[in-house]
Amino acid sequence: MAAERTFLAWIRTSFTLLATGAAVSSLPLLPARELRGVVGLVCVSAAAPVAVTAHAQWRGWCATAARYGLPRPHRTALLLTSIVLLVTATLAGAVGVRLATTHRSGVCRRPAVCGARV
Repeated sequence: MAAERTFLAWIRTSFTLLATGAAVSSLPLLPARELRGVVGLVCVSAAAPVAVTAHAQWRGWCATAARYGLPRPHRTALLLTSIVLLVTATLAGAVGVRLATTHRSGVCRRPAVCGARV
């Protein structure tokens, strides 16, 4: 049970990084739009390695448990959680990069998107 709690704590941290990246890049918390985009992209980009690390640690614990004959946790739910988070982080990163390149140097190539500037 401790391994699953640790895994879920890492996943919670990864989701927090995703949410923080989305919030920072969309809310006017920082004065410069470019700075918001960079900070948001860094947060979103950090979420995927955190999820991968969580899964790697959990798999290591499962291997140790199997070696000593201890009961192993259910793999399907934790694997599915890791995959969903990795896909979400990848998509969020791609959208962040797309938005960062669209709003570069004050010139907007998509007026419908730039019309609602913050």
